[in-house]
Amino acid sequence: MMKKILIILHLVLLHFSATSYSTESYQLRLDTGVNIYASRFFENLKQDLPGYDSFNLDPYIGIAAYKYVSPNNKLGSRIDIQEINQHTLISVRAIDYQFAISESFMTNVYLGAARYQFRTPAYGYALGFGLLYHPQNWGNWGVQLEGRYFDALARDKLTDADPQGGDFGPDSFHDIQSLSIGLNYYF
Repeated sequence: MMKKILIILHLVLLHFSATSYSTESYQLRLDTGVNIYASRFFENLKQDLPGYDSFNLDPYIGIAAYKYVSPNNKLGSRIDIQEINQHTLISVRAIDYQFAISESFMTNVYLGAARYQFRTPAYGYALGFGLLYHPQNWGNWGVQLEGRYFDALARDKLTDADPQGGDFGPDSFHDIQSLSIGLNYYF
């Protein structure tokens, strides 16, 4: 699944590089920071959805590539690696759209896919929105604030630790809500 996502991502970026507004190359950015998140895990599909657990704090790192498609709009993608409840979550933003509010502020909204490593891999959707601050006098540095949501990360119950039986069904699911605060470095 990740190979298919990366192929689609490459084709989208190739299309916009050929038809984009700017003749500049892609802008690369390294992101690092912390996630404040809450998650819920449910295995028994016949019971009501559980509530989210208490908030936790874990680090993340990401690498992004963007290109201007008009004077105030960028389109790109990003790969994030983060820890959630002591398990690795990798997400790929297939489409990450940014709009310049001013010279220093941009908003973004994205849609992508995620893989969460819990007992067996869980796959689902990733989406979010945020605000980036990159003033000219900061040089290559900037900061960002993002809201993120990972929806119905589904995994097959194949391990001995998984509950089995008719009431539990063959899959389990994770939902994750987070607020990330990060530092950006523009190359």
